[in-house]
Amino acid sequence: MDGLHSRDDASDRAGNVEAQLGEWATYGAQLRAWVGLQVDEHVARMLPGILDARLSPISETLMELHRHATSNSAAVERLQDRLDSELHRTELKLGTARLDAHGELVERTRASIAALETQEAPERSEDEAMEPSAVAVTNGNLVLTGSKGQ
Repeated sequence: MDGLHSRDDASDRAGNVEAQLGEWATYGAQLRAWVGLQVDEHVARMLPGILDARLSPISETLMELHRHATSNSAAVERLQDRLDSELHRTELKLGTARLDAHGELVERTRASIAALETQEAPERSEDEAMEPSAVAVTNGNLVLTGSKGQ
């Protein structure tokens, strides 16, 4: 019976080894899961600080660029407002100058017509005494339509 007993012993030992291996495999899987959780927790705790440390200078630079761009934009808007205001004033001055020049031209023209009429008045009196003549105004010019001795 010794042979039977040794076979049972070997079978028991093999079963024990298999059971032990199964327990170790289970323990290994549990250990692996626990280590994974520990790593995930550590990364979750450390990563924000690392990212903040790395990204903070970039964020500050971006904020400074934004402030600078906003400041430049405001300066450009103020300059545009000043230019628009100056353009409006210049247009008003130009319009006033045009009106003044036109008024001055009209006054000079009237003065010239009056001077011509004053100069021609004695001549007309002589002409009218000698021969009737007509005066026409063409395009703002005085034109005598009759002449002496015709």
